[in-house]
Amino acid sequence: MTMWVYQASNSTEENKCLAQGRLYFAGENLNTSLLDYHSAQDLIIFFEDENAVDYATAQGWADECWLFAHEMQAGDMVILSNVESAELHLGEVAGDYDYDAASAADLAHFRPVKWFQQGIDRASIPATLRTALAQSNVLSQIEEDSFWLQTVLEAWEKNPPATATAVASAVAPASSAAASTNDLSPEEELILQIDKQIKNGTLTVADILSSIIHAKGFNVKVLPDSTKLSELLLASSPNQNVKVLFNIKHTTGELSASAFDMFCDLASIYECHNGIIFSWDGFTDELQQMVAMDSEIQTKLWGPKELANELINLFDKLDPKVQTALS
Repeated sequence: MTMWVYQASNSTEENKCLAQGRLYFAGENLNTSLLDYHSAQDLIIFFEDENAVDYATAQGWADECWLFAHEMQAGDMVILSNVESAELHLGEVAGDYDYDAASAADLAHFRPVKWFQQGIDRASIPATLRTALAQSNVLSQIEEDSFWLQTVLEAWEKNPPATATAVASAVAPASSAAASTNDLSPEEELILQIDKQIKNGTLTVADILSSIIHAKGFNVKVLPDSTKLSELLLASSPNQNVKVLFNIKHTTGELSASAFDMFCDLASIYECHNGIIFSWDGFTDELQQMVAMDSEIQTKLWGPKELANELINLFDKLDPKVQTALS
């Protein structure tokens, strides 16, 4: 888990983030998804050309954009700061970077965030942490060595708030009434519903992932190398600049390292630098270590929990068939 600091430019931006459960990132004249750029260097070139700024300025903007779109992860913690305000706010990053072309420029680039503690008096935190928060970058990382910060995070982990999402209350079917009495989280209730719809043949994992991909603004197609035990989906941005390989594994038990070797070979064939592997039964430690060490392919490992979180965050944009089955 990484701790991030986000500096809102003013109180208006700060309040929008809190009210809408998001973190917004406004790139200078950036009117396309950050995922359309293969590297931070591509962003530097764009900013130099589009904004007529020097290399150092363009690099600073590009680095922050790259952190926001690629390095920040669901589960990371974020402190929302505004130098004009005496208050701070703490939240958990709840999903991947997204881009909404229909929104205003300052709202188009965002990540969902669960704000679990708001209105913290800046004067009440340790001086060392106040110094760390005084930096001028829009987005930066800080070390988690503050006793105050550790205390807050421990309290959050012991008693996290429920996800305030409309779908959270909609995904508890009558058949899971007994499970609900056991205080299952919205994600766990949704996982039960997903499992039920897959077993009765209403949905497949490929149906669900395809709907998620479309909701993120990508095109998707099933690849000919797919098999009954290993389905392959190729997601691509409208301009084809970004391609993501999805591998759905239907084998039982934790997925082993050999599966990642095969995935890398396929990613190379389809010229993908980003990928997601889905396994209902999880992944071995060896495979997870290989993914963490691989620098050529940015790979994420998804299980039922990650799938449920994506569905909750994107529910309003999903295919009607998937919405109906999971409501």
